[in-house]
Amino acid sequence: MTVIFEPWKPLGNDPRFAGRRLLIVGESHYDERQTYAPEQIRTFTTDIVRTWGAEAKGYQRFFANIFRTLNEQNADHTSEAFRSFWHGVFFYNYVQSFVPGGARVRPTAKMFADSADAFHAVLNDVRPEAVLVMGQTTWDHMSERDAVLVDHDEDGLGSIWRYQFEGGTCLAAHTHHPSSNGYAPDYWRARVLSFLERPIDCSAKKTSA
Repeated sequence: MTVIFEPWKPLGNDPRFAGRRLLIVGESHYDERQTYAPEQIRTFTTDIVRTWGAEAKGYQRFFANIFRTLNEQNADHTSEAFRSFWHGVFFYNYVQSFVPGGARVRPTAKMFADSADAFHAVLNDVRPEAVLVMGQTTWDHMSERDAVLVDHDEDGLGSIWRYQFEGGTCLAAHTHHPSSNGYAPDYWRARVLSFLERPIDCSAKKTSA
């Protein structure tokens, strides 16, 4: 599968957060029982990040909790700090097909599997240094191609993986889903920021999974 929903890319030659070129990965989009034109589909992710993040027009729990996970201040969505944050990170939804219906309907295992090639294409395109996956289900279904397990960080984010892409490598880890019941940004913040401080070992060897 090719990339259907283009990733959100901030303006600028090398956007960074906490010194890292950071790709945040969500799970999926819902079709809300609507039909979309090809151009709407192509820009679906970028339009959503613009609407609820970079040019936030209202409060949305998913985007607010991501911001709170990565920032000490609990800024309102109308603040410059909130909007500026989304101009410093990349964002991509892993599943590259609409999930029929609305929230709480989960993608199928086949939807995840069919999205593996697109994920690796995005790694080649974005060239992140760190990948933060927002959700256990997405993490469990992600492709392990060209990846190696580098640590069991039990006091932090659990397992840490290193992905290799064309000309580089990145570290990857995950939190729980920011929209899930009981999600606590304060719990995850120190763990995520510690993960972003990890050195990137460029000597990783490819695996075939």
